[in-house]
Amino acid sequence: MKMTKQFLTVFIAMISVFVYASNEDRIITNSGEVIKGEVIKLGKNYFKINTTEGTIKVSNDKVAIVSFGQELSVFEKMQLGELDGKRYAKRKGGNIVLGFFTGLIGTGIVYLTSSQYPGFEASNGPNKAIVNDPAYLEGFKKGAKAKSGGSALIGTGAWVLLLLLASAG
Repeated sequence: MKMTKQFLTVFIAMISVFVYASNEDRIITNSGEVIKGEVIKLGKNYFKINTTEGTIKVSNDKVAIVSFGQELSVFEKMQLGELDGKRYAKRKGGNIVLGFFTGLIGTGIVYLTSSQYPGFEASNGPNKAIVNDPAYLEGFKKGAKAKSGGSALIGTGAWVLLLLLASAG
């Protein structure tokens, strides 16, 4: 009986330490650095995390994995989906060409008809655990649509610039 109580006490202590440690957010960078603390902001292009050394701002292109010590909110899942949608949007080059040759009409068509879902890269990326979540998918579509429409707009801008240069010369 005494051995069981000791085992139970040690077991509860170990679980408490594990639970306490898992409540910490972590950002793992592409270089493998682990930043521990509390993520306080999910920006469009960066994360802000409070650490024991102060607040650190980490740009998205340097982040490999983000681990939260608690369940993500619907808003956070949507934000991560939007970031991944911009990161993994497909047909960027094709959208630029389409915008170049069709102008604002093509840009509008790209923006209105773009409906992308996470592909292989996103499914194996840093947020693979939530890729099938409805909020993440909604954010992904929004981010991919913005990236695709932006690419087509770049093509339209290049076409306008070419016209201006041709008319000036």
